[in-house]
Amino acid sequence: MALPANYTALEKDTGSFSTSQTKVHLYGNNDPAGPLKHSEVDANFELLRQKVNEAGAGNNALKTIYGDTVSAATSAGNASASATAAQNSATSAGSSASTASNAAATATQKAADAQTYATQAAGSAATATARANEIKNLQVSTGAPGTNASYNAGTGTLTVPRGANGSTPTFSFSNGTLTITNA
Repeated sequence: MALPANYTALEKDTGSFSTSQTKVHLYGNNDPAGPLKHSEVDANFELLRQKVNEAGAGNNALKTIYGDTVSAATSAGNASASATAAQNSATSAGSSASTASNAAATATQKAADAQTYATQAAGSAATATARANEIKNLQVSTGAPGTNASYNAGTGTLTVPRGANGSTPTFSFSNGTLTITNA
């Protein structure tokens, strides 16, 4: 609710009338009480005018001190809405921070897993390279007919016996495949 507009004091209808009356008289001041005299009616109106002016001056003072209550109420409503929005934003930010923290923990675990897998892959690659080099550097020799094929890891030599008709075996290596022909 807004305070009334700035109050303008009611003026006296005559400049010469004054009263020291402090309460409104309902009956005349004569004994026994009777109808009000004209001067008593005037005094009642003057007293009422003074009291209305005092109330108006109080209104003006309140507006000066506190400002318009509608503006204050609007500002309070806006402040409340801003506080609610800020609370909602803080809640959302907290939720986002929690989600980000969980995502960071997951990412950290995935990075650790990736490091483990990379180490394993490097080990497997080293083993594969070593085996590939063994195959690429393979020495081949021909053994006696009727003996078993054998491999000497120390020398890297594969020994293949001669065929039944005594021919020397042939070896070929292509696209990762070793082919031994023994006729």
